[in-house]
Amino acid sequence: MGRALLNLADAVTGTDPAAAKAAQAAAAHLRRADDRNLLALAVVNLAQALLMTGDRARRRGQPVIPYPAPTAGTVPTERAQ
Repeated sequence: MGRALLNLADAVTGTDPAAAKAAQAAAAHLRRADDRNLLALAVVNLAQALLMTGDRARRRGQPVIPYPAPTAGTVPTERAQ
């Protein structure tokens, strides 16, 4: 299953935004199967699909949370909510 999803993600990365979902599913299957070589390819496919769709938050693995702008003489200590 992991190899099939990997092939699907590779084939449609340039044309279909769903390629990221296929690559993510492939990575999950290959991680469970402990196939490190194909897992590496799935992660590369996922990164490429996310780059092509411009999904920067998912590329970093977390939502982008901006820090508040510092005011004069202070240092921000907490992230903006």
